[in-house]
Amino acid sequence: MLEKLSEKYSDSIPNYSLIKHTEIATPVYNITVELTVLKKKEIGIVEEFIMKFINSGITDKLLMSQSLGLTEQIINNSLALMISQNILKSSVDNGFQLTDKGKETLREAKLIVPEVMLLNFIVDALTGEVESYTRMLYDSKEVKSYKLDVIRPNISKPNLENLDFNSINNLLKKMQKQNVSESFKGDLISVNKIEKCYISYRKKYMLIFKSILDEMADLEIKIFNGVERETEYENIILRMENEGIRQIPFDKISEMDTVENADLLFTKIPTGVIKEAKFNTRKIELNKQRTEKLTQLLSVNEEYSNQESLDQDLESKISNTQIIRDLNEQINELKAQSQNVNRFIETYQHRPILEEAFDTANKLVLLISPWMRVGAIDRSLEEKIKKALSRGVKVFIGYGIAPYDETNEPALKRLNFIKKSKVGKNLELVNLGNTHEKVLLVDGKYVVITSFNWLSFKGDPNRGFRQETGLYTIDKDTINKTLDSLEKRMGKYLKSYLD
Repeated sequence: MLEKLSEKYSDSIPNYSLIKHTEIATPVYNITVELTVLKKKEIGIVEEFIMKFINSGITDKLLMSQSLGLTEQIINNSLALMISQNILKSSVDNGFQLTDKGKETLREAKLIVPEVMLLNFIVDALTGEVESYTRMLYDSKEVKSYKLDVIRPNISKPNLENLDFNSINNLLKKMQKQNVSESFKGDLISVNKIEKCYISYRKKYMLIFKSILDEMADLEIKIFNGVERETEYENIILRMENEGIRQIPFDKISEMDTVENADLLFTKIPTGVIKEAKFNTRKIELNKQRTEKLTQLLSVNEEYSNQESLDQDLESKISNTQIIRDLNEQINELKAQSQNVNRFIETYQHRPILEEAFDTANKLVLLISPWMRVGAIDRSLEEKIKKALSRGVKVFIGYGIAPYDETNEPALKRLNFIKKSKVGKNLELVNLGNTHEKVLLVDGKYVVITSFNWLSFKGDPNRGFRQETGLYTIDKDTINKTLDSLEKRMGKYLKSYLD
């Protein structure tokens, strides 16, 4: 779920890139309270007959006793009970009479009585919303066990004075409509006391975004409960961040730290290439926004042209056709400017580049990926590798974070299966033993140097999503240095395949 959300929303905020996704634990107060409610209960058969006698004008206790075949003591007890419940009233002059409540009780043959009950519900510790109890809650030990990032409460622990009576009353009515249980039927009279109150957590998903234009800009977030976005949570958490309450689980690693980290790159990239890549990346983002606007404009013009085609004169048709042609040329030019230039690429741009490499390469695909997982080397990628091999493309795959890594074995078996096939003679697998390099080099035309593990999608699955930034460059000096370094590491004369 988290991966799907990240892929869907990675480009959803203009000028911001997705730098992390994580599972978060949002706090709720798990509360049990004692309530008093008025409930309707069936009245006893004796009381019902006594009320009917009195309603008919018969108030003599002895006559009631003889008619019902009951002792006078039973009649007295029932009369006393109904007087205490304000169903009957008595006077010296008029004897027993039904009160208004008594008349209503007799009509419905039900008695309204107060009853004390316990109700369990939760109060959202961010929004303050009162909700019915759910079993999909985690305690602190479970949160720690599942490695969820904990969000701090926005409201303090409720007490009897600040519990909202109306919210609890509305919850009771909602439960009554849902026919949750007969025990919840009735009208709320009072909230007597809190029996217990402790904190629990619900799991949600957070996507974290960082500006690519302004290093000092605030982070942006999106929060989801499943696929449903929860903007109220986002607003509260961002407000708390602005007030100095740390809520967003984010390690501040800048784009340049990622690109220039010696553990990630094995060759020095010229400073000029990095500066040009930064400039081009920002330009590409602006071009993308402009392309979207031009595409919308093109759609409007095409729709107008189709609707009005019968009524337009020749000059208008030529004019509209020229406008559409110009818009298409501008869109194509902007798209062309995004290709074959030095630029940074983000996490979800890597996979399409890898697939395109196998689709379009003519001579050589050189891939270095320390980790390999069958989830990344899927059937689609296998087919692309096979097709490239069948075209005579030489494919080198270097791997290995340790001399022997059993977690790579299932994926390695898939690649060895390809190697044993008819086209496998063009595939070479090289165990580098202990490499942190992540490289894709294609035909000597471009190289991508990155923190992204090409054949596993994630480095350490337990760390969750992190910003994976790569440098795509067509700089010949960088390409040659990359080839020279890998030739020594792999013991292969790689440049011979580019002659």
